[in-house]
Amino acid sequence: MKKIPLRILALALCLSLSGLAVPAGGERPTLPMFGSDANIVHGITYHGVSIERKVVNGEVKPGWCIVKAVTQCAENMGKIGFSVIELIKSGPGIEETVYRSFENQVYKDQVNGEFEMELFVETGYYYHVHVIHYAKESDWLFPKTQSIEDWTGVLYFGE
Repeated sequence: MKKIPLRILALALCLSLSGLAVPAGGERPTLPMFGSDANIVHGITYHGVSIERKVVNGEVKPGWCIVKAVTQCAENMGKIGFSVIELIKSGPGIEETVYRSFENQVYKDQVNGEFEMELFVETGYYYHVHVIHYAKESDWLFPKTQSIEDWTGVLYFGE
């Protein structure tokens, strides 16, 4: 019978330490961070992802998009880059991944990792990009990792 109150106390303690806080008036919640330690001393300091139309000589090329992503740290990481890069198509009654990087786009012993790719997409749909930024310290004993999930807004690719 004593195990139930201890379990409730343990659950309450875990929830209070989990970082699930309600933002105060006017504050915006931050993106979630995952990994063995989301508080790496010199972890990810900047991250971004974008999707845009391809423009050549001032003319938009129909169906062509450019996906860009960047992950930066304050100092060299053992590994830095992206563990997931997805281009997702959506529209009425449809949502599907049309591109997914099945290999980690990871660079060794660098301060930043960058990704850029041109893709041809089917017109008449909305597209957005999902990325998971990744950094791992270069310590040989218990290196800490950090991952941050990121999304773009949707962009319509018309005729």
